[in-house]
Amino acid sequence: NGISKFDGTNFINYSKNLGLPSKVATAIHVDRKDSNRIWIGSKKSGITRYDETSGFYNYAKQDGLPSNNVTDITQSENGNLIIACYNEGIAKYNGKTFKLINKGLTDKRVIKVTNGPGGTIWVGTESAGIGVLNGDQFKMIIDSDGLGHNEIFSLHYDGKRMWAGTFGGGVSCFSDDLWYTMSQA
Repeated sequence: NGISKFDGTNFINYSKNLGLPSKVATAIHVDRKDSNRIWIGSKKSGITRYDETSGFYNYAKQDGLPSNNVTDITQSENGNLIIACYNEGIAKYNGKTFKLINKGLTDKRVIKVTNGPGGTIWVGTESAGIGVLNGDQFKMIIDSDGLGHNEIFSLHYDGKRMWAGTFGGGVSCFSDDLWYTMSQA
């Protein structure tokens, strides 16, 4: 039913009747260059920018976004948005244009996107492991490289180690150039 903001006392709910294009929000990202700007991903309506002054503004396929199904959002060090576009790969948005990047990505069903060591971009896919962006091409990391499972549901860089939550393979950690996996076993 949209998104909610806590003002310190109450929740303010934003829904379609207030300008949000979709009631299904799949990702939320606070802009690192302007904390008053919020980016919201949706399942069928692309990505929406919100700020107190101008309200909601939506970007979709007709604006150059590769997919209207946005599963995650992060931001590179230079301020560009990195958008996980399910079934397409990722899109970089520089504030004016979207650029699709999916070369070397063996599964374009990107679930998660995050910043990794040295400002690298890491993406978690639905069935092909993790892609690490090098220039404009991905290098894939899969279970045979030490990853616990190829279905990725979460990614996090703690400043020292990369963590990957998998489906059926536990939690994998990349530290000192090695993958370690912790599972129920």
